Amino acid sequence: MPKEKSLVPKQQTAEIPEGVMQFYANAMNILVTPWDVVLLFGSIKLPEAIAGIVGTSGASKEPPIRIDAAVIMSPQHAKATANALQHVVTEYEKQYGKIGLPEVK
Repeated sequence: MPKEKSLVPKQQTAEIPEGVMQFYANAMNILVTPWDVVLLFGSIKLPEAIAGIVGTSGASKEPPIRIDAAVIMSPQHAKATANALQHVVTEYEKQYGKIGLPEVK
């Protein structure tokens, strides 16, 4: 009888070696081609964002974002990543409570 294979990868330990860049991202954009999904991670440039909020022009514009990293993956890996993130968020909410999101205008 053939042995069944799990579609869920085993939990692996990961070590972050010294020198690996780490950063905080509070902005993300997603680009898609037929072959790739590109995740652009960055941060809102706070001084410019504040200047835009308190500026006198009256125009409402998006704050500038500095892209710190681009992660390129296959659509299959993107789907597996989305599933893994959904699992992590579900477990987080079970332990700490529902995560609220601001209303998108």
